[in-house]
Amino acid sequence: MPMFKRKTKCNICGPLPSSNSLRVCQDCKDHITMRAERFGYERGFSPKIVEVVDVLKWIKGDVMDVRTERIEFLSGFAKQFNKGTHADLIVKPGDKNPSFSAHRVLLASRSDVLKNMLDSDESRVHPNDTLTFQELNHEQLECFMEFLYSGELPSKKLEKHVQCLLTAADKYGVPYLQKYCEKQMVKDFTPSNVLDVLEIADSAFSNLTLKEAALTYISRNMRSVVSTEKFADFAVKNPQLTVQIARAWT
Repeated sequence: MPMFKRKTKCNICGPLPSSNSLRVCQDCKDHITMRAERFGYERGFSPKIVEVVDVLKWIKGDVMDVRTERIEFLSGFAKQFNKGTHADLIVKPGDKNPSFSAHRVLLASRSDVLKNMLDSDESRVHPNDTLTFQELNHEQLECFMEFLYSGELPSKKLEKHVQCLLTAADKYGVPYLQKYCEKQMVKDFTPSNVLDVLEIADSAFSNLTLKEAALTYISRNMRSVVSTEKFADFAVKNPQLTVQIARAWT
């Protein structure tokens, strides 16, 4: 049975401690030592927990300020996508719905596959500067572009289009989007959808991480999964995966 070890949460990288138990990773320990010197302590200090919490709050507040400024700075890309300012490329969905204005340099920086398509594949980048994504409809392409520009998506859009975005991430070589989608799919596992995810992870692009997560969920919820209407059809279509499910359960 595939097993996953839960990583110990650091009270700097993660939430602040609510009790006297304090967990800090090595990188953050080094960072605390450096900041603590500025905070008035000497190297090698052993302060009380309340004093450490003060240091942690100070550091986390500083980090959050930097993150907020960074997000605001990078959000300018998304605004330009919505406005089409200085766009030099048209991206077209596979259906007959409207196209979008985009920027070559941003697409090329986000994906080596798209960079190669823009640089050399004349059969896919037409003379009128149009790049067509046949596998994505208008709404799906909009979500894909929005992620490339901003690095995130509203939860409702992600939930609705997560499977097609995962496939697009694999096809166009956008590993950050792939991990982003994987986390959402694992979070949303249910007995009725986990078999679909397992099938996609196994056949579409051999996503081992997602496949193992699906097998683990199934092994822990076997009775609920096998009692769904999908399981019988799944077993007929995917005999090898069914054997793997059985082995994971035993």
